[in-house]
Amino acid sequence: MPIDPSDAEQVAPALLAYLRDRLGLPGLALAEAPEEVTYGLTTYTYFFRLAGPGLDGEWAAPLVLRVFPFPDQAPQAEREAAAQRFAADSGYPAPRPLAVETANDALARPFIVMERLPGVTMLDKLGANLGANLGAATRLMEKMADLHVALHRLPFEDGSLTYEGPLIERALPAYREQIESFGLRALEEPYSWLEQHRDMVLPEELSFCHNDFHPFNLVVDDDERVGVVEWQNAGIGDRHLDVAWPLVLMRTASPEPRKLAERLIAPIARRFITPHFVRKYLARYQEQIDLDPERLRYWEAFRAFGMWARIEDPRAAGGMFVAQKQRPEDRFDRGFPGRLKRYFWARANAS
Repeated sequence: MPIDPSDAEQVAPALLAYLRDRLGLPGLALAEAPEEVTYGLTTYTYFFRLAGPGLDGEWAAPLVLRVFPFPDQAPQAEREAAAQRFAADSGYPAPRPLAVETANDALARPFIVMERLPGVTMLDKLGANLGANLGAATRLMEKMADLHVALHRLPFEDGSLTYEGPLIERALPAYREQIESFGLRALEEPYSWLEQHRDMVLPEELSFCHNDFHPFNLVVDDDERVGVVEWQNAGIGDRHLDVAWPLVLMRTASPEPRKLAERLIAPIARRFITPHFVRKYLARYQEQIDLDPERLRYWEAFRAFGMWARIEDPRAAGGMFVAQKQRPEDRFDRGFPGRLKRYFWARANAS
């Protein structure tokens, strides 16, 4: 019977049976049963740990299982695993894939088993340091920039990763179809600006990019060592696009406050603390690699438009974009869509 990938009690025995067979260890057991984690919006993501006679090395360490929601997502699983493997083999702090299954019936869907990086998300670490140690929080933003620079300096010309051509030439037709299919008239004018100014980012300045690089996808351990997770969008592309996304996200997105103290501090953080973090990140990056202001401006507008289009699309309300119970935009406060739109036009109209 097909299992429900969102149900840990169904995932656990299927995963254990698969790993017993793969590793040739019939006495294998779960030292930590699979526990679903909050990040991993495009997959069902679980932490787990194995135990048993004969188990050693990387398989005895804390592990992660990522289950893709649909059986036809084998290419996505293979692409994600290839990007992570490339990064890890290059000495970059990415979790190394240990098993990639695209045709195995164990979970009835493609899945990846990989190393688990220790620590908590940088977003949580920043929040914990805001009141007690702003200097420590600022240092984390500088480490984030250093890590981004290191990523963009990785040599990728060995042919292990493929370049699919300029993103803008693939993305704009897809947005055009989305607008026409669902009558998203609010997107017509911003789309036209992107279409008319596409030459600002052609040809692309190529680097190996994560394409979802921001504090929620960075993990920090007790020694402030930082690692990077969530590699599903990684590949060869324009590094300015990779820099644009954390800028847009940090400047527009505030986590939905859960406590009174968070509701009180959110406006202050958005007005004063977050701009400080963004300046530190951007200055530190540009100390090491120059950025083309016009190219970055376009990609910031493009990134803001992409999330705006996602929110406007009627499929988002039905949860068709992601496997998880929560859409990315649902993590943020009610002012997020309005800030996205203003951000787009501020970048589009900048001279």
